Amino acid sequence: MAQGAVRGGGSVDNRLKSKEKRWGRGMRLCSYSENMTQLIAQRHNDGTVTPLAEISEFYHDPSRFIERPRESLPAVSPVTFRPPVPPSARVPSIGLNYRAHAEEGGLPVPPVPVVFARYAASLAVDGDEIPILDPQTDWEGELAVVLGRPLFRASRQAAAEAILGYAVFNDVSARTFQFESGQYTMGKNGDRSGILGDIVTADEAGDPAAGWRLTTRVNEAVTQDADTSDMIFDVPSILVYLSKAMTLLPGDVIATGTPSGVGFACSPQRFLNVGDRVEVSISGLGAIRNRIIAPGDWGGLA
Repeated sequence: MAQGAVRGGGSVDNRLKSKEKRWGRGMRLCSYSENMTQLIAQRHNDGTVTPLAEISEFYHDPSRFIERPRESLPAVSPVTFRPPVPPSARVPSIGLNYRAHAEEGGLPVPPVPVVFARYAASLAVDGDEIPILDPQTDWEGELAVVLGRPLFRASRQAAAEAILGYAVFNDVSARTFQFESGQYTMGKNGDRSGILGDIVTADEAGDPAAGWRLTTRVNEAVTQDADTSDMIFDVPSILVYLSKAMTLLPGDVIATGTPSGVGFACSPQRFLNVGDRVEVSISGLGAIRNRIIAPGDWGGLA
């Protein structure tokens, strides 16, 4: 078992501390690059950020950097933002986690979470342009969960206490590739197809089971409008299930599934086109906004 992993409700230091004691004062976390180094930082209301640590160092012990005094650190205005998770992050993602979404796709409600994998290389951030690599490119607004502690065969309590924070997520999906085989991998890992917003720490965000409004807009028109309390499997249930088969690590991102209103289920079907602007917002977490660009305007990941 990974050092410090929480097994069956136990933990290092006997018991996990409360979220307030573990993560400190609530904040919004982002990431940016400076001199070839990826840093994690606190984002302020005026758009400036205060750097906290190199990103891998931060995820080794998030509480150390969140709780320490920051007044002496200068605020900066970065140019290049990055997803606020380490390059080693895994992105287990959940399908069919809203009853209405399963129904609109003509699929039964699953008895256990439907899990597929994303790669960290597919992640992007608010403002990044998304290349349309499939004529059937679709939107999927979601809630993402970011872990701050390892989890292995965890209880619900331990799972809830391991959550560092929550973020807005757009699981942009290439439906041609997703549906032409029995596996989702090709359709869920296009360049810049997993847009991840800032992380709002759990002590500030609260509990999504209370019901956070999730809205997706395409060119200002509302396409998805749902409530996170409608998830079939709530966040602790998802984490408990995943931790049965793998050790979840700090910095891992779990995309918790999309509600109804995706393009492939529309009649007639509707997909994203060059020039479209997509916005996903969740109450209390903020919004991510991205423009769709042509394949010829994209040179690949370098």
